[in-house]
Amino acid sequence: MADRRVLQRLIHDTAVDEQTIRNKVAKLTATDSDLAVGRARFFHDLRGVFTPDQVQKLRESREHRHTRTDELLVLAARHLAKD
Repeated sequence: MADRRVLQRLIHDTAVDEQTIRNKVAKLTATDSDLAVGRARFFHDLRGVFTPDQVQKLRESREHRHTRTDELLVLAARHLAKD
């Protein structure tokens, strides 16, 4: 999270330090890929412990969360468009 905040500061800084921005993005990309693999392994292992019904509930919960997030993003975009 701290790296993302640093990146945001770099992007909005008065001077453009292209190399530092590229380095920070590369670091975040590597971290994001490691986290994605870890999450995939976790959920794979979880499916081995859960019942089929629990796996379905997990899937439905994830889909609901994604739908709700999309709805909130649309509302936020509409609100910002009014300004």
